Amino acid sequence: MRRAAAVKGSDHVYYGQVVEAEGDQLSILSDGQQLTAEWKAVSVVAPIVALLLEHIQFDSDEWSAREIEAVENTVLDRVLGQDIVGSNQIPDILEGLIAEANYPSATKVCKWTDPSTGQQTEFSLQHALDFAYYVDGGVKPVPPTVGQAFCCPPQSQSPIGGGDGEEREGSELFDPFIDDDDTPQDQSEPIREGTVQVTTRPERPKRSRQPVSSSDDGVHEAKRRRTAVDQDALIVEKLSDDPELLERFLAIRQANRQSQTVPRTQVSTSSKMIGQPPPRKRVTVASKYAFAPRDDQQEVHERVTSEKHKGKPATIFVKGMVRSEFVKFKALPGVCTRAYDIQFNSGGLSIRHFARLTEDERMSWLESGGSNFGNLSATAEFAAATPASRIEDAVEAARVFLTYCREYCCSELIELVEHIV
Repeated sequence: MRRAAAVKGSDHVYYGQVVEAEGDQLSILSDGQQLTAEWKAVSVVAPIVALLLEHIQFDSDEWSAREIEAVENTVLDRVLGQDIVGSNQIPDILEGLIAEANYPSATKVCKWTDPSTGQQTEFSLQHALDFAYYVDGGVKPVPPTVGQAFCCPPQSQSPIGGGDGEEREGSELFDPFIDDDDTPQDQSEPIREGTVQVTTRPERPKRSRQPVSSSDDGVHEAKRRRTAVDQDALIVEKLSDDPELLERFLAIRQANRQSQTVPRTQVSTSSKMIGQPPPRKRVTVASKYAFAPRDDQQEVHERVTSEKHKGKPATIFVKGMVRSEFVKFKALPGVCTRAYDIQFNSGGLSIRHFARLTEDERMSWLESGGSNFGNLSATAEFAAATPASRIEDAVEAARVFLTYCREYCCSELIELVEHIV
């Protein structure tokens, strides 16, 4: 009990924390709403994933379980810095995953039941991000404001007076499940099987297959579900390219929040809905600048991609290259979209597109603005490769490509490139 969880409903997946268990029924607190679901419909996720995604829902008609899991893994990788440069900034973490209008505010007040004490705590989303980034991501030094637990900020940092101040050992992001109750889900890991149906649950912003701008109605809906006001979100967006200014802004901004009672909403497990909720707004179609591979490209991608990265949404796969430690070349948008399905020769890729980019050169390029990954369409930034002046240049580029393949490609392609090198 008291685990962070993803819940598969009849037509969507949402996130929260398991707070009660009775028989095979679990109560989940999700963005201020308390719902009931069968344990078979619940699966465990990292707390930071649930906190970042609890204000939205994934439409099961558009997203497979594998794709949703890829989004969860991407969020976690971007926070902890697994194979990429980690971040505790929401725009960096959620880029390409949800529409910017639906980004949660860093100052959002999160409610969580402390697994150690069973008491409800309140803390800012930024505190949980900082704890995951510094403590679980292993970033040193750890600021004193991070505290001892992701759900218990130091007294001076708590939105309503802080947690209980008790010392805690180890990382609570991956092991926050200290519990005094014996429940079925403690004996075996829940899996995403079975379904639940919402009776009167208020609507949440939906996650489209590509990040898009919401319609006017969608924006109003997002406003109702988010704690941040639009002006704050716009300021955060404008400052996202300047981490120092953004950090300063978040440090001095104060938000007045009123305590809200927790309404209890029942989730039906029967075949019929009781109290049909109002029709939900669907998100508009994807942006014309989004990366939308053709069926033949998708087929090639599935054949040549490693199991670790197979199944990821195309935009997530491509944008993930920018910060990957396995990408030692200049990751121009047009190069990344072509690497998606290995488009050499007539596709435009040359082995010299994989010319080695030193870490200093890479940092200088990124600090100067890098490239516009907001445009991953056919007009995305791309340039002809610089011809090799000697055979060693081509060999070195092939070695860089091999490094890329060992992370992103199947074993057969890795073996082929190893023979060439």
